[in-house]
Amino acid sequence: MRDTMVLFTNSNDWDTFTSRLNVLQKLETGPYFQYYEVEGGVIGFDSTEDVTADFEAEELSHIEGIIGSFRAALVEYENTACRDAFLRCVAPGLKGVLDTNYEEIVPYAEILRWISSHPGTHFREYSK
Repeated sequence: MRDTMVLFTNSNDWDTFTSRLNVLQKLETGPYFQYYEVEGGVIGFDSTEDVTADFEAEELSHIEGIIGSFRAALVEYENTACRDAFLRCVAPGLKGVLDTNYEEIVPYAEILRWISSHPGTHFREYSK
């Protein structure tokens, strides 16, 4: 099983976010994900409404309080190198937060700084 993260992007930035996927090499579409090659690894991308199904209403309200109305994407990744490259591709300059799946919700700008200073480090090592 691959690691996953959930990216919550402000609704006003969603079109920019998804248009940045176009620079990635698109692979096959699976039953749950659209796959892309990134830095020699593979990421799976899902932006269906099911992405937020496992979140509590309070969590979603908290995220909305931080970034406003949003769209969400579930991303599974093969390794930290492709994860970091994916984030450097899609997140710069956008208003959003990332759920690391390790009890942390981190603004895009902050996680981009963190992956730059901790390349290849697993999200379970992230601490504020």
